[in-house]
Amino acid sequence: VTGYEGALGYRLDSESSIEEAKKTAKALKADGWTFASHSFTHNGDGYFQGVQNYDNLQYDFNKWNDAKKEKDFALADTYRQKLIDKGLL
Repeated sequence: VTGYEGALGYRLDSESSIEEAKKTAKALKADGWTFASHSFTHNGDGYFQGVQNYDNLQYDFNKWNDAKKEKDFALADTYRQKLIDKGLL
């Protein structure tokens, strides 16, 4: 449901497009859909080839904690599993 700098077909480059994406997500959730993310970054530093650095790892942990704070537990579970798969939890 996401793309580069976008979500649900919206570009997310204005307040109106962000609000429309939120309405769409809310309607999908009400219809029983759940959402997850494979990552927050495609940063070109070898992140998905197993090359890790402190900043990338800290970023993952921060996004996991942010998702928990926002009570987005599907996203938090996705990030938790990502960290487990990397042997970090």
